[in-house]
Amino acid sequence: MILAGTHIYQDGAIFEYATGPDVKTDGMPLLQSSVELVRRFTDYPIALGQKVIVIEIGAGLEERLSRNDDRVDGMRKETILKYFPDGGELRG
Repeated sequence: MILAGTHIYQDGAIFEYATGPDVKTDGMPLLQSSVELVRRFTDYPIALGQKVIVIEIGAGLEERLSRNDDRVDGMRKETILKYFPDGGELRG
């Protein structure tokens, strides 16, 4: 999860969250399933007066692989397939 907020406005925050399958690793697990996203809202409830806007942007595996190929600092395809495979959509 990436927080993109400011301390000037205290009425909310904007964050980017990529959904996908939860990935077990030797270190910290990559928890990115839709279940984990909803759990975060449960664990950290919205305070009175705060605003939450959730925007879902679809970027399937083929799109992400294509974008990665255009990057100078792109990851190896094997890495993307291992840690960031398709899946975890919020809606069926």
